[in-house]
Amino acid sequence: MLHQIDENKAKMVAQLLKHWQAGEVAEQAWLSDYCGSRYDQLLEMHACLRTLFPYDRELGYSWVTTNNRAFDGRTPLNVMLNEPNGIAHALHYLRCAMQR
Repeated sequence: MLHQIDENKAKMVAQLLKHWQAGEVAEQAWLSDYCGSRYDQLLEMHACLRTLFPYDRELGYSWVTTNNRAFDGRTPLNVMLNEPNGIAHALHYLRCAMQR
């Protein structure tokens, strides 16, 4: 049962990365080995974006690849790929945005 859950979560994350147009670098970095906590964070980011942009799914998907002043003009994807705790950093930003 646990293996099936892992496979389903990996498939959901793979599909999410395609929606985000995250590219091969992100897919290789995040899908090459199973990491449940990383997958959970990415899926939570997706949930946050769906809440923040409930009527514009494409805006939610494009947020990841759009330059953002909160990340010194970089994209959240750039932060997630290039900072040691980049995924957690971007997720923290979204959690705070939901509380505003």
